[in-house]
Amino acid sequence: MKKHLILILLIGMTACNNASQDEVKIISYNIRVSTVDDGAHHWNLRKAASIRMINEEKPSAFGLQEAMPEQILYLEENLPNYQRAIAASNLHESSQHCSIFYDHKHYNLLQCHVRWLCPTPEYAVIGWDAAYLRTATLVQLQEKRSRKTFWYINTHLDHMGQVARDSSVALLCQWIDEILSRDPQCPILLGGDMNTTLNDPTLQPLIKRAKIPHKTTSDENLNGTYHGWGTVQPALAIDLLFYQNAIPRSFERLDGDYGVPFISDHYPIAFTWSFK
Repeated sequence: MKKHLILILLIGMTACNNASQDEVKIISYNIRVSTVDDGAHHWNLRKAASIRMINEEKPSAFGLQEAMPEQILYLEENLPNYQRAIAASNLHESSQHCSIFYDHKHYNLLQCHVRWLCPTPEYAVIGWDAAYLRTATLVQLQEKRSRKTFWYINTHLDHMGQVARDSSVALLCQWIDEILSRDPQCPILLGGDMNTTLNDPTLQPLIKRAKIPHKTTSDENLNGTYHGWGTVQPALAIDLLFYQNAIPRSFERLDGDYGVPFISDHYPIAFTWSFK
């Protein structure tokens, strides 16, 4: 009888482990550049909290915006379970690169591409009326156990140029369409700092192609992400995630206590989903 009970428990534990492994957790995090004088919120005072956040949340992959080289290096050195995706081609990176890190123990990196949000996506120039060079990182990841794959696109739209935001969204939609033309059932996640909210017509092409995991509520306190070190009330919901061909499980704004009042001037967001 004991043997049967142990067998049943083991089967149940295996089923639970498989269920958890089938879930993928993506975090989008505007980390705030380290090169500005943020006083009590300077990177040196909050960088350990960023490590704590990742270690506590345990994402499958996470995308950064505004990450400077020294910040990327710090994360690489202090997050041994994560590997930064590096493009095999187009190796030139902006000073604020939209890096993607992935859990290398559970995922294989199949492809990584850096594309620029400008009229020449393969070559880095400031696009249209943008204030800064803007980029997107596209990775294809494969879950080692199941061999299932998905694409994750991490980006940061310009905060000044309206033409740049509109044109960048058109490029992102084009890249999504290209992926789906090759594999219509492939899960695609797109996230980042969009520098605008969901009610902006700029994002309508994305909304028509993809779903959003959080509520489109007018209560910004539930979804707001940009808080400017607590000075913007209510916080602005400009950090967004979109998805295709995935089963949503949970969405949350990461505004917990990771050791400092704020780990950035944006709250990270986390989306957990499953393969269909």
